[in-house]
Formats: sequence, structure tokens, C-alpha cells
Amino acid sequence: MVDFMQWIPLVITIFIIFIIASGIKVVKESQRLIIFRQGMFKSIKGPGLIWVLPFLSEYLLLDLHNKIINIPEHLQGDLHNLEQALSKHEITINLSWPQA
Repeated sequence: MVDFMQWIPLVITIFIIFIIASGIKVVKESQRLIIFRQGMFKSIKGPGLIWVLPFLSEYLLLDLHNKIINIPEHLQGDLHNLEQALSKHEITINLSWPQA
């Protein structure tokens, strides 16, 4: 008969390795990882291999690339005179218009 007591250390070791591996995150050069613990801001990490405390920390992967959107001409109106705008979250947005 198989002695189950011999399997307990193996099962515990595999479980610990799984917990540690589940916290490893890869952050690209153009990204940052924002870490929250108990709903509060903890830190900003990246780029590289980052370890986040599993089950206790939440994270948000932030892309730092510039975003380009096209605004249809009928919506542009008086926007051609603007170079900067303020979003509803009070973030400055730089506007540039293609030269015709």
C-alpha cells in the first residue's frame, strides 16, 4: 500500500512553486505596472521581471505609447485653434493637426 505521508512534502513544494510563479509579471519597456495593496496605491514598477505578491496585491498594466485618434472633420470645428485641452479627469492632452 502506498504511504501518503511521502507525497505530502512533494504536494506542498509544488503548491509553493505555483504560488511564487503566479506572482511573476513581465513588463515591457513601454509599459509600467501599477501595484495596489488593499485598494491603496503601493508603487509603480517596470520594465523587466516584476514579482507581485499573489492574492494580496492587485495590479494595472499601463501602456505608455502615444495614442493617435482621428477626429472627423465635421466635429473639429473650432478645435483647430487649440493646441492643448483638458480632459474631464484634468489630464492635459496635446492636440496636433496634420498640415495640408
